[in-house]
Amino acid sequence: MQQTARELAKQLSELLAGTEFGIGGSCLLQQLGIDVTPRDVDIICSEADYSIIHQQLATLLTPITLPTHPEYCSRFFQRFISQDGASDEGIGVDLMAGVAVKRQGDKQYFKFEPSRTELQHGIRWMLAADWLVLYQMFNRPQRVLQLTQYFALGKAFD
Repeated sequence: MQQTARELAKQLSELLAGTEFGIGGSCLLQQLGIDVTPRDVDIICSEADYSIIHQQLATLLTPITLPTHPEYCSRFFQRFISQDGASDEGIGVDLMAGVAVKRQGDKQYFKFEPSRTELQHGIRWMLAADWLVLYQMFNRPQRVLQLTQYFALGKAFD
């Protein structure tokens, strides 16, 4: 049976215990009850822990090289792919630290705060409010709308 992104997120949370990171993206949206099917796991970590987290992920996942993106200019970024044997595709894992986006010649930065994460069901989650900011930075209007609607329903902002 093929592993889901959520199952991989839990496995990675256990692997990375003791480091400063949080999981967000579509896995977080699904956790919040927003109707999405995650195909990858997004991990943001402190710059100080990036190297150790990268090494830990590389013991379980395969690093892959992507072409440089014209707008995304995070200090550290690595995409990995899981190879669970059930699929040729695997599940993507994006590891980021020092998140930055270039817009009209200016850089926007996101400062990861480990204190703004919470452990639920064995997964170290980032806060939805932080992912609203990130999705705005990443120019992902559909995700911004989904989170805006989530908060409009009276969900806690952070």
